[in-house]
Amino acid sequence: MGIKQSSNHIFMIEPKTFFMNPETLASNHYQDGDDENPELITAQAKVEFLH
Repeated sequence: MGIKQSSNHIFMIEPKTFFMNPETLASNHYQDGDDENPELITAQAKVEFLH
């Protein structure tokens, strides 16, 4: 059997919190620096995760 670069399985964990990280905001173009409510962002992330 040869070396594999990817797995046949993944393990996902439901997010407990989900919001921007101010320490990495400047260098991570996937983050948005808006001041939305962290509880709202977390709730939206959980809905997206579960569906």
